[in-house]
Amino acid sequence: SVVDRLPEIQYLDGPIKQEVATVFAEAVPEYFWLARASESHHPPDERGLAGLWLHTKRVFTAYMMLERTYRSMGLLGPYQAKCCRAAVLLHDGFKYGLNHSEQDETAHEYADGRLSHLPEHTDRSHDVLMADYLDESTALPLEVVSAVRSHGGSPDWYSHSGPKPVQPHEMIVHLADV
Repeated sequence: SVVDRLPEIQYLDGPIKQEVATVFAEAVPEYFWLARASESHHPPDERGLAGLWLHTKRVFTAYMMLERTYRSMGLLGPYQAKCCRAAVLLHDGFKYGLNHSEQDETAHEYADGRLSHLPEHTDRSHDVLMADYLDESTALPLEVVSAVRSHGGSPDWYSHSGPKPVQPHEMIVHLADV
């Protein structure tokens, strides 16, 4: 089950927990569990088989450490913290786009043949793709959507399509992902 793969979902509750589990079960492409986090800018083990999954778990761990500080500073309340936990889990769910089961001659074989083709580079708009999906297809709060949308920073900062994080709940998700 999704919770077996991502027990971090248990740190959520109520409708947010159910929505996150449903997104992973029904919308996040199967490549998420096999693909690398990136071609070059993540640690070596995150650039290998299941690296994206591992990266997501590490970002969640980093977020949990930052959450204590943000809460102590009065920058996050319990509700915002829960929204950020959801955003951290979902932030890279469409890292290589919505679906990459089709053959692509510009891609290369990967994951010991278990993932036939994967683009050489991640989708620069994956932050916006996931945020748009969450906004249009789920009942997740706008705080989750905006944190996912801005998690990668602006095009001025990095090569992401989303806006720069401004609010504390957006900035903490971005910082956990750095």
